[in-house]
Amino acid sequence: MDTLWIIYWMALFLGGMPLLMALVGVFDEESLDIGASFRFLAFLKPLAFMLALFFFGLVGAGIRIFYETPMLSLWIGGASGLFFGWAGERIVGSLRREITDSSLGEQGLVGREAVVILPVGPQKQGKILCNLGHSTMEVLARPMEREASFAIDDQVLILDVEQGVALIAAEG
Repeated sequence: MDTLWIIYWMALFLGGMPLLMALVGVFDEESLDIGASFRFLAFLKPLAFMLALFFFGLVGAGIRIFYETPMLSLWIGGASGLFFGWAGERIVGSLRREITDSSLGEQGLVGREAVVILPVGPQKQGKILCNLGHSTMEVLARPMEREASFAIDDQVLILDVEQGVALIAAEG
């Protein structure tokens, strides 16, 4: 057995086992968040990395079985690993955003604190940034009281949401 086979089997194992464990619910992607501990590695997405390893091993080993050229299997395995890692992260990220957007709903914002990022005033909609645990959300906003105005970086409280626009008041 040559070295390339060992590399493919290790990639299949190292990429496939965490994927399998995530499918059966042993852990989720947040428990693997590398960027939380090491800020310089924040660009690494655990799901993309696992998918890339798994498909590199799978496609590389499959091509190596049918064709005896190691360089062909290495290049095609590497390219497919990178592609499936990138595509999987994009698809899951898109689904996660849709689920978050639809499950939060308008009432999920009521009572939360936010920071003004575009000025809000009488007859003038602005924009606020609301912290939602692990993520943030930008929301259009207007003052609850007609004469109130808020500058950038003001802390506000979301009192209600009407048709996707937050009604805000001064905090405290």
